[in-house]
Amino acid sequence: MSEELLNEFIFDARDHLGVAANQLLDLENAPGSLASLNALLGTLHTIKGNSGFLDLKNLYQLLHHAESLLQTIREKRCDCPPPVIDLLLQVLDTVEALLNRLENGEADEADWLEALNQALSEAEARLESGETDTPAEAPPEAAARPAPAEGTGPALPPSPAPTKLEETPAGRINLLTLADGGLALAGDGFPAQVEALFRAGQAGLVVDLRELASLTARELKLLLAAGRKQPARTAFLLDRDSQPDLHRLFQVLEPGDRLRFFPDQAPALAYLKGS
Repeated sequence: MSEELLNEFIFDARDHLGVAANQLLDLENAPGSLASLNALLGTLHTIKGNSGFLDLKNLYQLLHHAESLLQTIREKRCDCPPPVIDLLLQVLDTVEALLNRLENGEADEADWLEALNQALSEAEARLESGETDTPAEAPPEAAARPAPAEGTGPALPPSPAPTKLEETPAGRINLLTLADGGLALAGDGFPAQVEALFRAGQAGLVVDLRELASLTARELKLLLAAGRKQPARTAFLLDRDSQPDLHRLFQVLEPGDRLRFFPDQAPALAYLKGS
């Protein structure tokens, strides 16, 4: 396999991965939506087909299991259960990890792949038998992003907390700064945290993404969900020049329909005060 062909595959796969995360969020919000299910199936099928063409067997097998699970949901005409959403998030995070390894000249391998494939197969078997509410046995989430050994690597940042940015006649505008790992620590409660701020009378929220180097599929899902709570009162800071990959990812997701991005605080505040 030529290096040029592999790099093109990784480049395209990351675009599709970002789209898949958005589609998975749509499916979580509307678990019975056939349109969302078909859209996610199509995206995963594209990555799977390209990985098969390049003989990336582990990546192909993982996406084959995920695709088969979604096809079973479609055939059963049932809602996509929350445990399956969690499993699919792990699939997207694992695909991201495998792409990173390929980019670094390594094989598409991971210690937790066998466990994840098994969890997908078991979830499909439960759905086949009509057990739509039975949780699937998934590998530990930490497997997809191992913690650094003691004394090695940087310390994880604290869970993000808002600070006052400006007081306006309509109320306070808060600033939330996210660093790598911050969304993971905030967990699934991050969108609810944002919603609680608005319910408490917050006039606007500026979410600063300029310290982020990357986003996992799970973190992207949380960010999109939080941004949709009050999209007209939420602004995101992103540096197009220093964060080209993230900027491109959000462009692929067409954020203009849901999220508003700005290079720094001044235009973000102007937008919030005028909205």
